[in-house]
Amino acid sequence: TGANGFTATHITAALLAQGFSVRGTVRSEAKGKSLCELYNSAAFSYVVVPDIVPSDAWDAPSVLDGVSGIAHIAAPIEVEETDPDVQLWLRPAVEGTLNLLRSACKAGCVVKRVVVIGSTAAITAADLKPVQYTANDWNDAAIRTLEKKGVSADPWTKYCASKTLSEKAAWKYVKEHRSELPFDLTYVLPSWIYGPMLLKLLSTARPVVTLRCWWGDRVRKRDDPKVDDATLASFSGSYSDVRDVARAFLDAFTRPELGGKRLI
Repeated sequence: TGANGFTATHITAALLAQGFSVRGTVRSEAKGKSLCELYNSAAFSYVVVPDIVPSDAWDAPSVLDGVSGIAHIAAPIEVEETDPDVQLWLRPAVEGTLNLLRSACKAGCVVKRVVVIGSTAAITAADLKPVQYTANDWNDAAIRTLEKKGVSADPWTKYCASKTLSEKAAWKYVKEHRSELPFDLTYVLPSWIYGPMLLKLLSTARPVVTLRCWWGDRVRKRDDPKVDDATLASFSGSYSDVRDVARAFLDAFTRPELGGKRLI
């Protein structure tokens, strides 16, 4: 899902290289055609799903028929902050994921595993205390902050809360419907994702958010003689190479023992 996204293109490329056939969902024909040109492979096809929020978003036969595994990548990473509606973050993240799981459950028992891209934002707390996080940890602090501040919460809090709430909802759904589900669930939880872009950048004015952060916090400051080492070191966080994320998805689809896991 969200097949034209920065990380999704690498996951698709990795799957195709290993002999999988891949059907990608995109929001427009133009985006689908650009992917066909990128991969130039008969093993890749696409279907248009313009909005993942409606309950029947994934129900069309052209989406899931014959699919044995689902890589769910589509989720909001940026929302226009001129619109204060918190649900612009939460609905696509939570309902988009739950709708997909419900549709997969109805898809003729063909789907065997659903692998979703989450984020370490659903695990680590904002204070970034020096602790060792595990798959048992959740960023409940972001949820509490969002409940308290609502629309006035900062975008990072809204993002963290959306990742935490959507993942919790997915695990809850799988637990409650375990006896009737033909598939199991795995989450891949990277941190900031960097790496080369596979699709041509249509505009240098607004590249993918992680690459904007890299440019603003690393490249631009490095070339600015007024910026000292202390300032460069002030942006904290861990980093994931997009190609490693793609390999993690390959592992998640090909190693049976990774079902039901949160892979940090």
